[in-house]
Amino acid sequence: VLALLATLFCLGTFLGVRQAAARPAPVYRTVRVQSGDTLWDIAREFGDGRTDIRKLVWEIQVMNGLRSATIHPGQLLVVRTR
Repeated sequence: VLALLATLFCLGTFLGVRQAAARPAPVYRTVRVQSGDTLWDIAREFGDGRTDIRKLVWEIQVMNGLRSATIHPGQLLVVRTR
């Protein structure tokens, strides 16, 4: 029983490492805010279409140290593109 559990544990660990290695590394891009842009617009533009836009807006805020969703023309923001 212990040998079976150890085998399953090792197999699970190996598969988890393979899956993690198979994910592509995130790609980041710097975006200059244009007049009329909102974080919502930017998140939608660079999102993958599957992730909730609210989560992407929050991620942009955190990555850029923003305390609110207010952005200004000319401001540079780092966004994840993948």
